[in-house]
Order: sequence, then C-alpha cells, then structure tokens
Amino acid sequence: MGLCTEVLNASHYGLCCLRFGKELIVKQTPVKENSYMWVLALALSCIVSFPLASAQTYRTMSWEEYSRIPYRWPYVVNIYTPHGALFYVGVQHTNDPCDEQLKEIEMFWKQFDPDVAFYEGPELPSAENTRSESIRNSEERGLVRYLAGSHLNVKSMEPPFADEIAELVKKYRPEQVKVFYVMRDMVGYDRLKSPNETRQEYLEDEIGRLSAETALKNVPPNAISELEPTFAKYFPGLGSYKNAPNRWVDPSSTETLLNEISRASTEYRDQFMVSFISRAVCEQKRVFAVVGWSHVVRQEPAIRALLLDGCSH
Repeated sequence: MGLCTEVLNASHYGLCCLRFGKELIVKQTPVKENSYMWVLALALSCIVSFPLASAQTYRTMSWEEYSRIPYRWPYVVNIYTPHGALFYVGVQHTNDPCDEQLKEIEMFWKQFDPDVAFYEGPELPSAENTRSESIRNSEERGLVRYLAGSHLNVKSMEPPFADEIAELVKKYRPEQVKVFYVMRDMVGYDRLKSPNETRQEYLEDEIGRLSAETALKNVPPNAISELEPTFAKYFPGLGSYKNAPNRWVDPSSTETLLNEISRASTEYRDQFMVSFISRAVCEQKRVFAVVGWSHVVRQEPAIRALLLDGCSH
C-alpha cells in the first residue's frame, strides 16, 4: 500500500513528495515556463508503493500561511493511492474560451482519463452545445461539464447552500449574510463578458433566490430597493454598495466585515470539498476536479493528510 503526492506549481516547479513512515523526501525539478506536458509526464510517472504514514489532523492551510507564499496558476495537486487517484486543478476564474489555463485543463483531462469530475459552483444540469458557450456561460466549470458530456459522472462539490447559510448565521446576523451573498454575486456579474441583463436586474434575481432560502426568508434586503439602506445599516462607514471594490469579498483580506464573512464561508466550503474529494478517491475513483486556485492551495495539506491516513476515516 502507498501513496504518491505530486504538487505542481505549473509555471515553476514539479514537487514529487515521497513519504516513508515519518521521513519525507522532496524532489524539486525546475520546469521551463509553460512546459506543462513535461510537468504532466513527471506527475503521471510518480506512482510508488510504500507504507502509509499516520496523519494526525486534516486541517486546511491557514490564511496566515497562505498569505506568506506566492503561487501561480494553474496550481495542480496530483495524488495516487492504492484506492484511487486525484488530479486537482486550481485556476484563476475565467470565461474566456481562449484562456491558456483552459487548454491545460483539456490536456490534463485527456492524459488523466478520469472516472468522475467535480467543479466549483452551482450544479450544471446539462452541457452547452459548444465548448465556447460552456465557458462563456459558466467559466471553467462549464468546460468540465462539457468535457464530461453524458458519459461521465460529473457534479458540483459545493456543500448544500442551506447548510452553508445555517453555519454562517450562527455567527453573523442573517441580514449581514444575505448582503454578503449579494455582494459576492455582484463580483460574479462583473466577470461576465456579455451579460443578458443589467447589474440591477441580475442582483434583483439573486435577491429573489436568496429570499427563497429558509434562513434568509423575510430578511432584508428583499428587493433591490432595500439593498442600499440594508448595506448602510449593517456595514456602516463603507459608503454605497454600488462602489464596493471586489476585494471586500476576498477571503484573504481582512479589510471589512464582508471579508470576515467571506473567510468563514470559504473555510466551510473548503472543509466540505476536502471530505467530498477524499471520499471519492477512497471509493476507488479517478477524480478530476477544477476550482479557483486558492481552494486547491489551502485544501492540499488536508487532502494529503487524509489520504496518507489510508482512507480509514
């Protein structure tokens, strides 16, 4: 029995980590810029057999650790175990069909030949007709859904939204949680290349969706007209929501209460994804997953520790 972990910062180095008992051997090999095929060959060659080490914790990387280390995308974690395998790709979110990251995803997909595929974000019940449509409408998760087609099991690895909300309202007021989600959706709207509706219409729809959740029902804002006064009341001193910069919902920042809520949301989602992915690997699946790159960076220590423990949990 054994496990091999390949951690790839695709622009710089391939790291092959072989763990024998408590001894950890790390081989670091420089990689030419954009030499991803070479990196992939290194990853797929890293299959070994040795005793599993015992992991004591399954914690994700702390935000302090995360802030100290520079990363580039795509960030890839490739893990092989006696049970299954994982190819986990972290990217910068994009809806540009010509983005080089998406070409790398397609190359990795073809070489890895997965049994199941996971992505970040809401479920996509069906694939679009073309690759370009898939990416423009649903970013990189649309590409994953398109590649899976109708022959491969593919799904979102997000926790149930109601469960995430229930977790957040334990610590924050429901009004604050609802406004946070609206503000996060506003960032998502700003990434759209050719939106089918105005920002106000988009946010109105999102407020309606949020108001359908039990924990946020009859909680302001219940309409776009209520967003400005609700924002001013529960996030005083920040001015108008219309002028809010994207960094206010960035979980790696600590500038506002919105950042704090975003961090709590991200931590909850990361823990769920770690369990979701690891369970699939332990069920003898070849798992291919794509998310925003910071999730892969922060989840990698927990996934590696859990799988090193031999799928005993």
